[in-house]
Amino acid sequence: MVQVLQPACLPAKHSLWSKLIYRMRVQALWQSCHFRHHERVQAVRARLPEAVRNNLFSFAFVRNPYDWLVSLFEYQRQTPAHRKHASVSSMSFADYVRHEMIRNRRHQWHMLCDTQRRPLVQAIGCHEHLEQDFASICQRLGLADTTLPHVNHSRHRCYQDYYDEGLRQQVAQHWQIDLQLFGYDFSGRSNNAKANCMLS
Repeated sequence: MVQVLQPACLPAKHSLWSKLIYRMRVQALWQSCHFRHHERVQAVRARLPEAVRNNLFSFAFVRNPYDWLVSLFEYQRQTPAHRKHASVSSMSFADYVRHEMIRNRRHQWHMLCDTQRRPLVQAIGCHEHLEQDFASICQRLGLADTTLPHVNHSRHRCYQDYYDEGLRQQVAQHWQIDLQLFGYDFSGRSNNAKANCMLS
């Protein structure tokens, strides 16, 4: 998505000045701000003037936590250039999941919602219908239809094969909010997915 949308974006800022603007939250200079990769929506909103926030279309994509953890594990393990490659390569998948639970940083609701768990973006697509949902995003942005390139991919078996019952229950407990809010369960997308969390 970054590759496809880049031509329509403001140039990325990487100078010390742009990083200082980010740290100081100088809203008047938001166009010169260095926004971090995978930043929380609340942090982005805090750096934009209200008039700008109110006129922007915001969106995000979510993924089943069970599937996401497998993908993260295999990508880091299969990518020698990744900064976590050495440490993750020495772990079993169960060890990796417990490592992420201890770190307690990979929660999608925390990235996209306020403290009352209300989405702060206008549209949420899901990884399971990535092409379809991204086409809807492009249409709302007035962009021509485009094909998404497949980057940062990993090779792995079906995510369900990685779990025994105990590990499945640990993920269900630790990522309970993500699973409930975005309508996922171990089998995939559940029937009670909230309408405001889907584009398709």
